[in-house]
Amino acid sequence: MFLGLALLFIWSLVLNLVDLLGAGDRLSEVEEEVAMLEEENQKLEESLAWLSTREAVEKNIRDKLGLVKPGEIVVLVPEELKQQQEGEVETGEEILEVWRKWLEVFFDF
Repeated sequence: MFLGLALLFIWSLVLNLVDLLGAGDRLSEVEEEVAMLEEENQKLEESLAWLSTREAVEKNIRDKLGLVKPGEIVVLVPEELKQQQEGEVETGEEILEVWRKWLEVFFDF
């Protein structure tokens, strides 16, 4: 009976040690997550600080309302061309670099 209790006690200690080691791993995972969230929070605070500046507010208003300052020239780019430049619209043509386009203009490739 004494041997059975000793084995039960040893088994209980082993299980507690395994749980303790697992808790250390979980703690390090949580610490990494906290560090990542603190970094993201810092980036968001910097973004908020910039967005609250006069320059950012003015830029947002100008972009949304299409306003311009006196003396500025507005250039309208067709939406289709913007999408082609961003690669959203697939055309039958390959999008070439600028220098290749100039080569094609002067030398009939």
